[in-house]
Amino acid sequence: MTGDAASSEPSVESYRRLIERVDRALVELYAARSRTVARLWEFKRRHGLALHDPGQERRVVDRAGAWARELGVAPAEAEALIREAMALSTPRPSAAGDSIGESPTPLPLVAD
Repeated sequence: MTGDAASSEPSVESYRRLIERVDRALVELYAARSRTVARLWEFKRRHGLALHDPGQERRVVDRAGAWARELGVAPAEAEALIREAMALSTPRPSAAGDSIGESPTPLPLVAD
């Protein structure tokens, strides 16, 4: 490889910076998901609805697999990512009691 070809190629650092931006976006999306799930659980509790809906959870995973196929990503990996996000974003009771605390950054409600 000549010096000219090497200088036009992105550096390892440029790839690392890009990955860092993608990772930041993933964390921001995860935070938004977690806050939204907490708000949904509060809504369900106020209205006496079941907190878990296995059918909906299956649809969420299936949808992730379909999106992965569209995007050229392994469906099993996308499904595992969504399952992990669902497990980690399950609201936990606060130390003060059984209620889930308010989101520090309220998200706007969106219509279906």
